[in-house]
Amino acid sequence: MLAQQPDQPDGLLLLGLALATDGSPVAPQTLQRFLDAAPAGHPGIPLARSLLDPQR
Repeated sequence: MLAQQPDQPDGLLLLGLALATDGSPVAPQTLQRFLDAAPAGHPGIPLARSLLDPQR
């Protein structure tokens, strides 16, 4: 999906979650790309933010 639509929010979220689960150092970049691409109110935004900033 991301090969055809690199800024597709759902694809970025799934990839970011998988990378975070594996402890990949690029997970934060991918989750930030998701936040930048996601429409306001996307249900994955709180989860992505909590992974990027656990203090929230």
